[in-house]
Formats: sequence, C-alpha cells, structure tokens
Amino acid sequence: MFPEIKAEFTLSDTQLDLLGGVSFAFFYATMGLPIARLSDQYSRKRIIITSLEVFSLMTALCGLGGGFISLLLLRVGVGVGEAGVNPASHSIIADYFPPQRRALAMSILMLGGSVGMIMGFVGGGVVAEHYGWRVAMVAVGLPGLLLAFVMGRILKEPARSTFETQALEPPPAILTTAEATWQNRAMRHLIFCAIATGLMSYGLTQWLPTFLCEHIISVNHRRAC
Repeated sequence: MFPEIKAEFTLSDTQLDLLGGVSFAFFYATMGLPIARLSDQYSRKRIIITSLEVFSLMTALCGLGGGFISLLLLRVGVGVGEAGVNPASHSIIADYFPPQRRALAMSILMLGGSVGMIMGFVGGGVVAEHYGWRVAMVAVGLPGLLLAFVMGRILKEPARSTFETQALEPPPAILTTAEATWQNRAMRHLIFCAIATGLMSYGLTQWLPTFLCEHIISVNHRRAC
C-alpha cells in the first residue's frame, strides 16, 4: 500500500519508513515491558483482548487518515496495542500446558503470526488493488474486533502457576531482571542475533512488496511507451 499512500500525500521514503517501521517498532518494543509487568499481576485474558481491540481499531482507523501526522499517531497506537499480546499470551500458555507440551504450544502460537502476515499481504493486496488502500486498512482491521469478541466468550483465565511444584516468589524489579539477563553471555548473544534478524526480516517485509510494485509499474510504463 506504500505506493498509493506515498502518491496521495506526496510523502518521502523516509516518511514512509517512519510510518511502517519506527512508529510501530519503537512503541512495540518499549511498551512490551510495562505490559508484561501488568500481565504478572492482572488478568491476562483482559490484557490480550484489550490489546487486540486497540491494534485492530487503530489499523482500521488508518483507513481514515488525513495525512502523515494522523497516520503516524495511528501507527503508534497499533504498536502499543500489539505490544500487549505476546507477554500476556506467553504467560497464559504456561498455565494452559505442562512444561513438556509448552514448546509445541508456543510454536503453534508463533506460527499464527506468520500465517496472519501471509493472509494480510494476500487479502490486503487484493482489496487494495480493487478498492484502494483505505478500504484495505479497514478490511484487515475490523476482523480483529470480531475476534476479540469471540475470545471474550471462549478464552478462560487459568489459575497462575498451575503446573509449578514450588511456590513462586514475587517477580523481581525490571532492572534486576535486565541486569541478570545481561550477565548471561548466551542470552546477550541471543538478543543481538534477534535484533539483527529483526532488522533484516522487517526491512525486507516492509520494502520488498513496494519495490516489486514500483518495478512492475515501471516495466508496464516502458512497454506502453
């Protein structure tokens, strides 16, 4: 959808990158920490559903954006909303499944994101091609609100530490956890690798469709001439 948005608002590639990358990624990364803390203390079901409602609504409202600033703020809302899903869902899965089954459960959960991305690219691309990028934004955002309603009906909040054999201590402070994580050499390497992987994969995901779209337009234009 970048080419249409760029043409309508006469945006630069830097502005597009702010809309697609920084505005989302910064708040997605930073808001995950306090929301994870809330997931330790409050209903994870409510956090998941609220997060789903927020980022779905913000996505749909992007279709009503009137310019760069409004789209930027709405994309920040998408990032904040999505930040709450992973911490709460990881926590709730740990109480749904025993340790020997958690790896499979987590794999299925993470697979959902990839499948959803494929469906979003294909479905959103088809809708955008026929009806424009605004309708496409609404089309990919509204189903999330319906899903939030369904999850409110069927998702149950399990008791905490269901499969733990020892009483758990209160969670440590965030800085204490960060210090302990940084002191673990293997964890430091894992974090650096995850950052590098994220930079590569999200960069390709964001710009490759735009590159292909503009390349096809350029080729068709040359043929027409």
